[in-house]
Amino acid sequence: MMQTAITPLAEISFDEETTILHIKIFENADVNLENARKHFELVEQLIGRTPHFALVDASHHYTIEKEAWKYASKVHVLSNRKAIAHYNSSYANNLTTTFFKATQKPTIPFQIFKTQKEATDWFKTIR
Repeated sequence: MMQTAITPLAEISFDEETTILHIKIFENADVNLENARKHFELVEQLIGRTPHFALVDASHHYTIEKEAWKYASKVHVLSNRKAIAHYNSSYANNLTTTFFKATQKPTIPFQIFKTQKEATDWFKTIR
């Protein structure tokens, strides 16, 4: 069963069977601290504290502020997240994600893939 919600940044759907949280970032999403906090509050409302994988469709252009990335990298925000995979990233999104991944040092596995299948296959290796 898939549950779906809309956050200020994305459409999110949770697949209880696979424990994958699907995140489709909106075109021109403004990932600032306020929007990031609202996004993660809605994620928690949708899935509770269920351990899960985050599968992020990053094909749309978005901007992210340093404070929002720091917030999203905190242990308490990621405490029930097993891994994060971005896929379909545009060149600009790939550069941004790579830069923040290197500087913020996420506490969980985090990779960028070309396709959704590559990302979900990777999840299977870390279950």
